[in-house]
Amino acid sequence: MPEKKDIILNILINAIQREISAYDFYYKSSESSPFPETKSLLLQLAREEKKHRDILTQEYRTVKRMLQKGESGRVYLKKEEVSYFIPDEIPYRKVRSIPEVDLSSVSLPSEFLGGDYFETLITPDPGKSINHLSFLLYDIMGHGLEQTTLKAKIRDKFENLRDIWSKDQSILSPAAMLSRLGKEIWKDCQDVESFVELFYAIYNPEEKKITYASAGHPPPILITSQGKEVKVLTDTDLVMGLVQSKEYRDSFMTVEPGDVLILYTDGVVEPFNPEEEFYEEKRLIKTAQENFQLKPDQIVQKVLESIKEFTRNKPLTDELNLVVARIK
Repeated sequence: MPEKKDIILNILINAIQREISAYDFYYKSSESSPFPETKSLLLQLAREEKKHRDILTQEYRTVKRMLQKGESGRVYLKKEEVSYFIPDEIPYRKVRSIPEVDLSSVSLPSEFLGGDYFETLITPDPGKSINHLSFLLYDIMGHGLEQTTLKAKIRDKFENLRDIWSKDQSILSPAAMLSRLGKEIWKDCQDVESFVELFYAIYNPEEKKITYASAGHPPPILITSQGKEVKVLTDTDLVMGLVQSKEYRDSFMTVEPGDVLILYTDGVVEPFNPEEEFYEEKRLIKTAQENFQLKPDQIVQKVLESIKEFTRNKPLTDELNLVVARIK
C-alpha cells in the first residue's frame, strides 16, 4: 500500500495535470469562439487555470519539503527577494539563426544568476541543402545556487541529446527529446525540490512548419496577417520533475513569410504595477501587434519599454527572457 506522503503528492500531481488540461481547453475554445465576449471570457478562464497550476506546483514543493524525513538545512532564496530594473540600454543576446529567420532575444538578469535559459541550434537536413532551426527555452522554478546548478545540468544533458539528434533526426522529435530529458533530470529535480518549464521547437524552412513540445511552459505567440491575427501555441503538458516517466507529445504549427513568433518566460507577463495588476499576456500581444512592422530587436525594445512604463519603473521580481523571431 502506498505511503501517506506518496498519496498526498500524487493528489497534487493529478490536480496540476487537471489544471493544465483545463488551461488547454479554455485556450483552444477561445480560438474557435465566434464572439468577442466569449473569447475574452475563455481567455480569462485560461489565465485563471494557469494561476491555479502555479499555486499547486508551489504547494507541491512546500508539502514535499514538509513530508521529507529529516531536514537538510538548505536555505532557499525566495522569489520575492530577487529584484532588478530593466536597463535603459537593452543587452541583446547573440544567438544563432538561419537566413530564413530574423531573430532577436534578451535575457534579464545575467544568464548565470537565474534559472531561465534560451538557446538555438542549427542542424543540417540530411540529404537536403537546408538547415533546421531549433529553439530551446526553459525556466527552473525557484532561485539560488541549486537552481543555477540544475540549469547547467540540463544544458549539458541537452547538448548530449542534440548531438545524437544531429546524427539521426528521425529518432528525436521535440516530444522524444522532452520525454528523454525529463527521465534524465527527474532525480536532479527531486534532489533540489524544483521543477522545469520547458519549450522545445524545430522550424523546417522548406515546409514552413514548426514542430514543438512543451512541458508546462508559457505558450509562445504567433502573430500573422500583418499583425491582425494571433495564434497561441497552447498545447502543453506537465512540468518536468514531477513524474519520473512522462511521455510528451508533438504539436505542429504552419507559418508564412512575415509571421512573428514570440517566446517568453513568466518574467515577461508577471511584472506588476503599484496597484498590483499584472502585465499579462494581453499587453504583450497588444504591444507586439502595434509594432508588428518593426524589426525583431525593435519589437523586443518596445515590449521592454511597455513593461517599464506599466510598472512605473518598479523593480521586477523574476527573471525575464524574451525572444522575437520573424519568418522570412
